[in-house]
Amino acid sequence: MEGYKTIRGFGKVEKLYVDSLFIGYAIPVNSEKEAKEFIRNVKEAHSDATHNVSAYRVREGNTLLSYYDDDGEPRGSAGKPVFKVLEYKGLENVVVVVTRYFGGTKLGYGGLIKAYSETASEALEKAGIIEIIKKRARGNCFPI
Repeated sequence: MEGYKTIRGFGKVEKLYVDSLFIGYAIPVNSEKEAKEFIRNVKEAHSDATHNVSAYRVREGNTLLSYYDDDGEPRGSAGKPVFKVLEYKGLENVVVVVTRYFGGTKLGYGGLIKAYSETASEALEKAGIIEIIKKRARGNCFPI
């Protein structure tokens, strides 16, 4: 039997770090197209946000498609930590977007990593991590 871990449904959390509001969204998807569409929808809904950081891991056939975007945050401080949460938890067919409304206090590189990764992790936990088991079909067996 083969399987993978994903999430049950939609997860959303809101967290305050220093003065900034972080909103984490997580949903299960079946394709890269769905993941990109969700990212676009969140960016449109939060067009006034300072940043909309995103990451996904989507399996299409035998290929695992991976993506992350810092959306203007210092390189490697936002999208990569969100992606690393997906990778660490071993999740597939999942997209996460973390929206940030800047509150006036800079968090520094380490603070950004902590804020983005914790927000992503909590959104995923709220969505409910599950394991999908794919059973192999057996040939028909008939007694003689």
